[in-house]
Amino acid sequence: MQTPPRRPGTTTYRPGQPSAVRPASAQTGRPVANPRVAAGQATAAASQAAPPAAGHPAPQAASAANKNQPKNRLALAIISLIFGIISVLLCVGGLFSFIGTALNPYASDTAGMASVINFAILIFIFSLLGFIFGLASKRSSSGKGMAIAGIILSAPPLFLTVLGVGGFIFAAIFAMY
Repeated sequence: MQTPPRRPGTTTYRPGQPSAVRPASAQTGRPVANPRVAAGQATAAASQAAPPAAGHPAPQAASAANKNQPKNRLALAIISLIFGIISVLLCVGGLFSFIGTALNPYASDTAGMASVINFAILIFIFSLLGFIFGLASKRSSSGKGMAIAGIILSAPPLFLTVLGVGGFIFAAIFAMY
């Protein structure tokens, strides 16, 4: 194989050795294809190694500033919205179960009450979790609307469940006397 003719005034390039034509990378010592990139890498490496200047904040000050910003709690907002929707659906299902049990003359009272109690427990759990996750994610940087929607959807079933259980306990105590 024949080598191309050399131009006058240029140096030959030998692989593995940095030359003036192909400057070496500051980090690896290997030749770099573009000298402008090598100069940029050298300045980037020098700026990383140098201590921060007087005008630039120290890394501790930057991390303290990030702590004051609201955190991104998008996942909690989504979970709050989902639990709010589930609690509303369970509330409607529990209401239909209660009405169906009350209107059916052939249904036993214990099976109907067990169904209503199961619905009340599920409604309370899902609506309480949706409400708590909504409050936790309301001040986040993203997902604020979903968090508020989760709170709005979770609050009425939670209130109705607490009111219903309290009314049932009051009626049971009143019936004893």
